[in-house]
Amino acid sequence: MKIQRLYIGDFGILRNQTLNGLGPGLVVIGGPNRSGKTTFMQVLRYLGYGFPQGANLPPPTHEYHVEASVTIDNGLWHV
Repeated sequence: MKIQRLYIGDFGILRNQTLNGLGPGLVVIGGPNRSGKTTFMQVLRYLGYGFPQGANLPPPTHEYHVEASVTIDNGLWHV
C-alpha cells in the first residue's frame, strides 16, 4: 500500500492538512515535542479500519474527518 494523498480535516491538533506527492522509499516524520507526530501515527493506524469508539484518541474540534487515496496492487482506492 502506498499513500498517494492524505487529507486530515479534523483529528486532534491536525486540521486542514494535506500530504501528497510522496516519492518512493522511506519517509521520515519529525518535529519538536507536541507537534503532532503521535497524532499523525494514530491517523495512519486507523485509516483503513475507522476510528474505534472508546479508544484513547485526541478529541476532534467537531468530528473526525480523514480522507486518503492509496494504491494497492496497481489499483487506486479512496478511503
